Amino acid sequence: LQYAQFLAASLAYLLNRQQDAVGLVAFADKVHTHVPARNRTGHMRTIFGTLSLLEAGGQTNLSASLHQLAEVLTQRGIVVVVSDFYDQPDRLGEAFQHLRFKGHDTIAFQVLDQNELDFDFDDPVLLLEDAETQEQMPVLPDVVVDGYRERMRRHVDDMRECAAANNVDYELLTTKQPLDFALLSFLSRRAGK
Repeated sequence: LQYAQFLAASLAYLLNRQQDAVGLVAFADKVHTHVPARNRTGHMRTIFGTLSLLEAGGQTNLSASLHQLAEVLTQRGIVVVVSDFYDQPDRLGEAFQHLRFKGHDTIAFQVLDQNELDFDFDDPVLLLEDAETQEQMPVLPDVVVDGYRERMRRHVDDMRECAAANNVDYELLTTKQPLDFALLSFLSRRAGK
């Protein structure tokens, strides 16, 4: 979450420096925070303050929230989604199509912890905790590692394919990557389009 907050703040700052109006929408199972896009003195303080107050917790419903977002946004623009994208690809595809139908250019930043991808642990037993539900589960890494890695690889591949099929710019970022490098890489590739 902290990496995603810094990413969103950095993108908002860059867009504001270009004199673009910047807004913020945060959600869990539905949109719970909406700071309308503005380009006014002091507006960035509101964006940064709101970002700093966000906390993980509760169930999420990304696709339903993106559908709600498509209806809330009244002006066409660029929608940047920063998420782990733990949702069904077909439901996400429908939500991306809804945003596109409303005239929005969509960019998806999938932010994952490096351990979510690698699942490389030395401990014989782990106690994993869901950041959203606080549910804890003991896990034997040696027993589940191969299946976990395969499912995670499939999740990332499905997300990449879903984004491509719906004309969404997609970037996978891990919390291990320095934020400036990740942003520069993405922005230079997008400028090349």
